Amino acid sequence: RRGRLASAMRLPLDQVWPEPAAGHPGRLALWVGYEPSSQMKQPPWPLLRDGQVDVFKPFPFATTPRMETVNAELMFRNWLFGGQPGSGKTFGLRLAVLAAALDPRAEIRIYELKGVGDFKVLEPICTEYGNGFDDETIARCAAMFGWLYKECERRSKRIAHYNALGKAPENKVTPELASLKGSGLHPLIVAVDEIQELFLHPQYGKEAGEICEKVIKLGRALGVILLLGTQIPDKDSLPTGITRNVNTRFC
Repeated sequence: RRGRLASAMRLPLDQVWPEPAAGHPGRLALWVGYEPSSQMKQPPWPLLRDGQVDVFKPFPFATTPRMETVNAELMFRNWLFGGQPGSGKTFGLRLAVLAAALDPRAEIRIYELKGVGDFKVLEPICTEYGNGFDDETIARCAAMFGWLYKECERRSKRIAHYNALGKAPENKVTPELASLKGSGLHPLIVAVDEIQELFLHPQYGKEAGEICEKVIKLGRALGVILLLGTQIPDKDSLPTGITRNVNTRFC
């Protein structure tokens, strides 16, 4: 009934925000803005000019219509960014990558299969970077997922080694292991925008989808973080096993 409440107050809909209050179901918390949220100017990102990120801890990612900070997490998460063209999914995906880049331990690999260079500014700090939807770039992206699966195998053996030493009590990467030089367990962030171009490819799509699903299941505890962007995350664009196993969604 938010619309009726705003109408009775003679205010725009996006200036009135009712929600349940603590105590009992009959209590209402009513927040009314000084101006509609559509006219508010979002504050600058706190990490725009300085600061450092620890991927094991939450970092500022967005704001609510009330301009409250929304924190996000990367470690032990896999992200799926979905949205129609022009809705801002690439901006959201890029912000998560920029945050990861502020952790000096992080290794970053990026493929943008739209071909317009939205992530080009990050190429100098990437171990691997590709831009385009031509067969050659898509083949390289598919090969990277094959490498990721082998990397998960290697990391699982390293985790078993450190678990035997009592340094990986939950059989997953810890901040200490990620920081330990030579551990081979540093955070690995892989971002692929417009990933449907890979999964719909007649030659590489099916195998790449199967491998990606395995990496999502295996890599979470191993310090491997996938950030995937697509326009419509339906069964045609993404294998259903991927959408079921991704644990953070942004639309």
